[in-house]
Amino acid sequence: QLCKINLDKVVAEMSEEELSEWYLYENEAVYQVLDEITRRTGRLTKCMKIIDMTNMQLLKMNRTYVKRDAAASKVNEDFYPQLLGAMYIFNSPGWLSGFWVLVRPFFSKACS
Repeated sequence: QLCKINLDKVVAEMSEEELSEWYLYENEAVYQVLDEITRRTGRLTKCMKIIDMTNMQLLKMNRTYVKRDAAASKVNEDFYPQLLGAMYIFNSPGWLSGFWVLVRPFFSKACS
């Protein structure tokens, strides 16, 4: 559950560069496993990300963390453009559902 991560502590103890390096390290490990499976089976294997947003509140989100997370995710997307196959968000708060209704028309059918 995303709400169980102390985002204030992550911001206090990790710089943007350290967070980005952690994401790269984590994704490289995942990539190594998926690459081995792809080579063994001959079928392209991708990662599925599941996010549980139970008890997440917009006002309690650390905006600095969100900015750092976005920057680190962009770097990862540049290094591993095909790693993520799907992302599922469960128990999203009402504000996120409302936001998605507004922005969904701007995404391709594959994203929605």
